[in-house]
Amino acid sequence: MNHNRQEIIQANIQLHTKLSEVYNETEPHFFPENQEVVRNILVQLQKSTNGKKHLDIGCGTGFILNLSHDLFDEVYGIDATKAMLNRVNTQNGKIKLIEGFAEELPFNEAEFDLVTGYSFLHHLFEVKPVIQETFRVLKNGGKAYFDLEPNKDFWLEIKDIKESQIYSPLIQREIDSVKGTAERIEKEYGIDKEIFHKAEYIKDYKDGISPADFKNMAKEIGFSEVKVEYYWYPGQGNILRQNTKETCEAIDQLLKDLLPNSRYLYKYLRFTLTK
Repeated sequence: MNHNRQEIIQANIQLHTKLSEVYNETEPHFFPENQEVVRNILVQLQKSTNGKKHLDIGCGTGFILNLSHDLFDEVYGIDATKAMLNRVNTQNGKIKLIEGFAEELPFNEAEFDLVTGYSFLHHLFEVKPVIQETFRVLKNGGKAYFDLEPNKDFWLEIKDIKESQIYSPLIQREIDSVKGTAERIEKEYGIDKEIFHKAEYIKDYKDGISPADFKNMAKEIGFSEVKVEYYWYPGQGNILRQNTKETCEAIDQLLKDLLPNSRYLYKYLRFTLTK
């Protein structure tokens, strides 16, 4: 089936309008431990750029904005879904919100020290135009940070698993997570699963983001440095809950030492780009 950008945008607006009232309470990235991780990343990005001006694209209900607003003199958020923007806490008076599209940023060249996008790129019809716009609005030496993006190597491995076979509870949970989310959303919120699939177009129709392809694309656009990080391996959540943080980190380090051979075991990607 052929799709187009407008169709994907409308699916995202439909989905996120419906989810806006429960988004902050149901999305795992709002867990305190994850907010601490992302806050530390933003602190380091501000220090490394001596940043004064920050733009968050696909800002949603303000996950990143809430973590960054005290680090910068000016903070902007842009999103296509008004219902999500309505939930952003702007009481500090510093956050400025724009209803619009990341492919058509309403800013001049070289305006920002930092551009971010959290759990956003996989909702797009095409990633490249957004990375081009990100490059355009960044100052020389500025950085872009994208996070919680589906690792194509992992997604393809899970999608290729034969459902007729019996797997361990750990693997079955990963299969259900990848293959069953649309059905769960339809059951819980009455959102047609096809709308959900379209709203997560890069993940559900393109099988996620290839780290190598993304890096090559960003370099061709003009970024001088592109850092790719893998994270969240199968069972990591259970290990955190049932064991110690040190055990979790030791397993993670072992798997990272095995990269690139272990790349299929990591669910998510984090990108840091330097102009």
